[in-house]
Amino acid sequence: MLVAWSRGLAGRIQDPRIGRDILYGTLVGVLFTLCAFGLLGVPTALNQQTLCGTRYLFSQLARGLGYSFGFSLLIAMAMVMARAVFRNKWLPIITAAAFVVAWHPEQLFDPLWDSFSSLWSTDQAPGTSTNAFYVAGMANIAAYCGYYAVTAVLLARWGIIAAASFMLCHDFFRSFPWSADFAGPDLPGCIFAIAGVLVCAL
Repeated sequence: MLVAWSRGLAGRIQDPRIGRDILYGTLVGVLFTLCAFGLLGVPTALNQQTLCGTRYLFSQLARGLGYSFGFSLLIAMAMVMARAVFRNKWLPIITAAAFVVAWHPEQLFDPLWDSFSSLWSTDQAPGTSTNAFYVAGMANIAAYCGYYAVTAVLLARWGIIAAASFMLCHDFFRSFPWSADFAGPDLPGCIFAIAGVLVCAL
């Protein structure tokens, strides 16, 4: 988990293993995002600051970098401690998943509660299907669990840099605007996100 990370901290940025981990993380991030947003229909969470100009775009990039590396290190720490206790390769992934749920319980239980409460709700708009709320909530939960499961597997298989690259790439797709309107105000943010993904891949 720490080999490529240690080489990066030592200044060996052109090490092939570092490039491989970034490329793998970016590729998995693209594929996972296509599955989550395309197949499951999970809504994106556009950050409004990405529409406010260049400095806000870079601030969101810095936020994404800090979150992706910081949270990857936290999960890695949980996995290292679990590996020291259990002496097993895959049990730490389960421990990491439990750690993530304990760290962000609202991201798992809020959609679950909303899904079930919509089944008994009586104040919905006419023509609104309760099944639509239920399906949307279940899709959010599946995407949430899949996101951190993929992060834990990337950590166990390739390391911190691969997991952080995956999280950063997914953040580009999730919080930056995506548009084909060349006259729209969200085009600069879309170009910025595409450039960020391409830079990671290169």
